[in-house]
Amino acid sequence: DAAALPHAADVARLAAMCAARGELLAPEKVEPTYLRNQVALTLARQQALRDAR
Repeated sequence: DAAALPHAADVARLAAMCAARGELLAPEKVEPTYLRNQVALTLARQQALRDAR
């Protein structure tokens, strides 16, 4: 659903609110946030989860 996706205007609005609160970052410190950085468990993590059961 296209309505569920963020738009540049939404991001700009959030940025303006953060700036108004003094929550600013230097451009070189800005990085994207990935909701699913870890899409697969490592073999060690899989084993640890099995061992925890």
